[in-house]
Amino acid sequence: MKRGEILSAHQTRMQTETTTMKSNPTSRSTPELPPAVAAFEAAATGPEHPARTWEKLDSMLHIAALMEDILLHPQQDPVERTESLFRFLAEKMCRAADMAAEFAPVPEISSDILSGEEKTKDLFERAWTVYSNETYDHSVSLVEDRLRQSGFGEDFLKGRTCFDGGCGTGRLAVALARMGAGRVVAADVGSASLEFFRRQIARYGLHAVEVVEMDVTDLGAFDSEQFDFVASNGVLHHTPRCLPGLDDHYRLVRPGGFLWLYLYGAGGFYWAVYDRMRGLLADVSPERFCAHMRLRGVREGMTYTMLDNFFAPREYFLSSEILSRLRKLHPLEWRHQRGPSIFDDPSVYTGEKYGKYILGPEGEVRLAIRKMLS
Repeated sequence: MKRGEILSAHQTRMQTETTTMKSNPTSRSTPELPPAVAAFEAAATGPEHPARTWEKLDSMLHIAALMEDILLHPQQDPVERTESLFRFLAEKMCRAADMAAEFAPVPEISSDILSGEEKTKDLFERAWTVYSNETYDHSVSLVEDRLRQSGFGEDFLKGRTCFDGGCGTGRLAVALARMGAGRVVAADVGSASLEFFRRQIARYGLHAVEVVEMDVTDLGAFDSEQFDFVASNGVLHHTPRCLPGLDDHYRLVRPGGFLWLYLYGAGGFYWAVYDRMRGLLADVSPERFCAHMRLRGVREGMTYTMLDNFFAPREYFLSSEILSRLRKLHPLEWRHQRGPSIFDDPSVYTGEKYGKYILGPEGEVRLAIRKMLS
């Protein structure tokens, strides 16, 4: 499709459609996206060519930067800003397509060699273990801030037994140990991630952390009710057995103890945009993506976020659904987590003008769940 056809095909719809998009969602339904998103998709679709791939990766950087700014400013209209950026990117992509048309196309390379679960493991194994100590330390400090502001500071954690399910490179487990936990069991399926984690444990000089390689959606190796604090921090939504894995994590919590849970929230504009872009990167490896971002001088933390958002598979949930499920297993009390960012507390975020539109009717699932005493 030619540039003029791509850009005009959606223009007549733009005025009428964008005015109907901004009512706050009340369900899991995915918000409709501005017409310019489809225009960009059309422009970015075609035979692979270095010019097209370069422009596509640059566009993803623009999109991620916008989405992070939208996330941080729920008082501002996200639809108008998204429409404007995607029209700009569609025009740039059309120019790249015109350039690519002058040259022979690059043969397509399939990326479907690994299964879905293997792809996820491979992504986290290779792409998440290349960051500097400075970036890692900054991430640990953010986790510590979230724990303290949520009521799990040094006084609470001193001497506690903790479990970190899906620990990855271990930032949460390191934070728990640094804050005084008596024992931290950290489990993950990725051997390369765990090797990186072990190096961090040695660098910090920690002695309370036990590292276990295992599938965290099946915790049958552990007895029930043996931990004071069990965490699943942004992990289970990447697995095909999220809810059974969640049940198993809750089983490990001792009555009177806490489950620290973070899952992606359903029904938001933020994830709808990322999900639409994922197909455009099907033939781009995480390594190629990272190399491009290094050339562009993108900070490591932002690259980490983009890898997660553009490449990792995921499911979405509502806090009300999760709490209803866990109550059937054992009575509970709960509160929202808190932290230094506006999105850390869903009750605050959903109270902003466009908060429910951006992250869904209940925001993200960020819960501190207390398993009540019998």
